[in-house]
Amino acid sequence: MKAKKTMSGDEVREDFRRRGITLASWATANGFRYATVSGVVRGVLKGNFGEAHEVAVALRMKEQTPGKEAA
Repeated sequence: MKAKKTMSGDEVREDFRRRGITLASWATANGFRYATVSGVVRGVLKGNFGEAHEVAVALRMKEQTPGKEAA
């Protein structure tokens, strides 16, 4: 099975813009804090650990860490 392509923050923003989704509405719908989602998309938070990592995986900015189940 071919892995999904990861996206950059700019690609995530463009995808959301195209679909009419705001970062705030996506964060609320997926149970994340807006500040974390915004930080990951802007590149301020690298998404290596904790909620920032979960956000990066959910946004397809990073691949799921081997040995961890998707939330």
